[in-house]
Amino acid sequence: MPPISLKSPSERLTEDERREFVALEGVVAKGMQSAFDVGAALRKIRDDRYYRETYPTFEEYLAQVWDISRSYTHQLIDAADAFDAVKATGVALPQNEFQVRPLAQLPSDKAKQKAWKMAVQAADDMKEKVTHKLVKGVVDDLLAASRKKAASPLKINVDAAPGTDDYILGKPEEVIATLPGSSIDLVLINSLGGKTPAAAATELKGLLGSAWNVMKPDSQALVMTDFYDTRLLLDAAESLGFEVGVPFRWLTGSERSPLDWSATCEERTILHLRHGSAGLRVKIGNVIDCADETSRYHPDQRPLALVTELIDVVTSPGDRVLDLRAGAATANIACRQLGRHCVGIEADPKVFEAGKKRLAELGGPEISGVAA
Repeated sequence: MPPISLKSPSERLTEDERREFVALEGVVAKGMQSAFDVGAALRKIRDDRYYRETYPTFEEYLAQVWDISRSYTHQLIDAADAFDAVKATGVALPQNEFQVRPLAQLPSDKAKQKAWKMAVQAADDMKEKVTHKLVKGVVDDLLAASRKKAASPLKINVDAAPGTDDYILGKPEEVIATLPGSSIDLVLINSLGGKTPAAAATELKGLLGSAWNVMKPDSQALVMTDFYDTRLLLDAAESLGFEVGVPFRWLTGSERSPLDWSATCEERTILHLRHGSAGLRVKIGNVIDCADETSRYHPDQRPLALVTELIDVVTSPGDRVLDLRAGAATANIACRQLGRHCVGIEADPKVFEAGKKRLAELGGPEISGVAA
């Protein structure tokens, strides 16, 4: 298939971009002499869309120019990310991509650095080389230790009766670290703050990576996004071990203008991700027609009817839901109505106060586990 000629001025590269594109392609053309350099070059080409003059998607560019798959490219980019993270440790640097591949399972640069230093120290103690097997063992041990981490002084009531909830002010990764392992049936992510698909994918990988250890072996995740092109988001989820279900299309009926690289103003995507053998409790179509709504509590509040329907078809009565972007406690309210237990996390103090007010106005169970 020949390259596609795009004549739109907005798609033309500037002279500086063209020079950098040529230099980056030169790095890739050297082959696997340095997989880290190749991954970093491909990451830059992807993130800045340097392929856009002649190819409509990054995947077509990869297939036509380099004849490499999306999954292998993802491994190379993950290796480059890991290499960038461990450079700051001051210990021996990785020698190949396969060595650091297990580090992709860890949710943060800090965790990758810790794992790499432990692997290097273990190799030194055994007077051996750092191998993929050794790094994987360290990563597995760290993930297992995280699963066993005891509950924090927040006293999150994960054993509460169905219909009760925890609504918590804090950063998702910090609150997640206080939850017992294998306690969550469904993870909700109602929004991603990244302004580009690549930034959103990085954010998603961090959130899901943090939540992985508290999810049950058979559990699910739902991710709402304004981006029409979700391939990078799916890559991020698959790299952590999630299986991708059929995405839901939410018809909003909104009259707002779409953002660049977003879905149309009347349609958004809800990704369905599966962990283990979990699946939908109720079989439904993948198009949901639910008008968007304005709210006095939160400008981007998701419709209660939508959130309630999603939780109902994915979970069973008594299940536990973790909402990583709780906003004004919409999922908490839905879970009260459905007889599920919800742990909702909101990082913005103003939105959190609005959510507390909303829950108080509804009455019912007291909010537990609130962290100031």
